[in-house]
Amino acid sequence: MAYPGLVLRLHLTRYLNRLGPLKWYSVTESGYRRTIPELQVRDRAFQVLLKLGTRFGLDPSSRAGLGVVADKSPNFVEEFLFKPL
Repeated sequence: MAYPGLVLRLHLTRYLNRLGPLKWYSVTESGYRRTIPELQVRDRAFQVLLKLGTRFGLDPSSRAGLGVVADKSPNFVEEFLFKPL
């Protein structure tokens, strides 16, 4: 996962930990227990970051699909600096 994704997840997790696991759920009038919106935002943000990471080659499988090839042109600076006299 990309670094911004880790930072976002860390901040959201710290916030949720400050709330405490018992406050991660709310009970509706009908008695249905549901998660608070912050949990849904955290999970959705994480999923979006994972999808973006694959588009930008941030995981090994997507990096292989980018088809980047090494540059075969001569490097004149290296030739000048390291060429034996």
